[in-house]
Amino acid sequence: MVNKPHVVILGLDGMPLHAFSSLFKQGLMPFTKHLWQKLWCSELRIKLPFTLPSWTTISTGVNPGKHGIFDFLKPVPVSSPRLVTKDDLMYPTLPEMLAYNGVPSVTISVPLTYPPATRRKDCIVVSDWTIPGIHAWPPEEEYIVKKIMPRVFPKKPLTTEEYLELIKQGAEERLELLTYYYFKKNWRLFYTVIPESDWMFHYVYSEVVFKERAPKPVRETFNIIDKIIKVIVENMPDNTLLVLCSDHGFSTAYIALNGNVLLKKLGLLTTVKESPIRKIMVMRLLSVIPAKLKHMLKYKMYIMAKNVMNIREAGFKHLPIDYTRSLAFMTVSYNLYLNPGLPQDKREEILDKLYELFTSIKEYFLVVGKGKELFHGPYSNRAPDLVLIPKSGINISTRLFSNNIVERGKWYVHSSYGFVALNMELNESNPEDVDIAPTVLAYLGLPIPVDTDGKILVSGINVRGRLNYRSYYMIARKIRRSFIKISR
Repeated sequence: MVNKPHVVILGLDGMPLHAFSSLFKQGLMPFTKHLWQKLWCSELRIKLPFTLPSWTTISTGVNPGKHGIFDFLKPVPVSSPRLVTKDDLMYPTLPEMLAYNGVPSVTISVPLTYPPATRRKDCIVVSDWTIPGIHAWPPEEEYIVKKIMPRVFPKKPLTTEEYLELIKQGAEERLELLTYYYFKKNWRLFYTVIPESDWMFHYVYSEVVFKERAPKPVRETFNIIDKIIKVIVENMPDNTLLVLCSDHGFSTAYIALNGNVLLKKLGLLTTVKESPIRKIMVMRLLSVIPAKLKHMLKYKMYIMAKNVMNIREAGFKHLPIDYTRSLAFMTVSYNLYLNPGLPQDKREEILDKLYELFTSIKEYFLVVGKGKELFHGPYSNRAPDLVLIPKSGINISTRLFSNNIVERGKWYVHSSYGFVALNMELNESNPEDVDIAPTVLAYLGLPIPVDTDGKILVSGINVRGRLNYRSYYMIARKIRRSFIKISR
């Protein structure tokens, strides 16, 4: 008897394709090196190379104009931007589409999948680091998760070495958690994101990938990730599609364009008048330290600023911007927004001038585009006013820790190319982030929504059909109604 088709998606956050060859040369991830010879691999084009929009695109198969997620933050009139939540997601994710079709799944640490918009007990979802605390659906799973993995994001000690050691400890707990759910639960889709690779690369990317001198806790963490891959691959059911992928890559930047500094000098951004003298002193000190020294002290400077300026760890509220008085501002996601309270004619005037300005220095950018023109769908009106994605070797910084618009230094930044690797032959030479979800649905024999933006990456799959618009509308409405009940 032939097993029903299964799919495993292993997401390695922030992993560029070229990083694997460097890790293999250092003797790291030996099982993955052996597995690599049996996989079809390619770079994966990412539309918005940041955690929330990119993983959401991978999980839905549609561009942000249809799922509604463009950033970590969402501008709010007459107030500071607020953090994006699952309630802002307007399209069903893979576990929700499977649940609608009665197919069991386990989803762990995938952004914006918790809580799932379903009451099915065989749709198991464990939350990720982008929301406070640890949560799971069904609710009785929370006790298990908290016992095995009591934290999802490492606390920030003073030194990089201590931080990397905490990441390694978290990876060990993640191995135990994934192993438990992989063997103990019924699933036909097992979907997880491993964030530790991204957390390490933000601080030691060049040391690991180019200098090939990975610190000991980094070496140990990548070998733990290798164990995760080995446990899962060696115990996959027959007839399983394996998908390894990432939401973006990394690159080393030597030039930074300080976007919010530029907006401040143009008179479009107003900073908060900090009252405590120590905050003023810290900001002034950080603005005059040379960029090269900033990189050497990057970690300790961040902790110092966090402690002195009372930074909220996951709130992205450390930028001292007066959002109510500013006409324009940038977020950590390469996105530029105009004040949502501006009259339409004033918005258009400022937007046209900024677009002309950034286009005139296009040598810095891979993409300079008006958000409403870059994305299509019913939620394209949520798009940033301008999307500025830098070229390789360039950083778009949003911090106000400098007086200069352009700085030279060293930064580890996200790139627009992640990777995808399958255990079936790729039939697309330029795969994109939107292609993974329809490939998974087709392999499982489930209908694909008619408005999907992706292609099927492997050949030989008999597509069961596509849901027409009305069918998709009914799914979305049912999921939305169910989510509201759960969130209450």
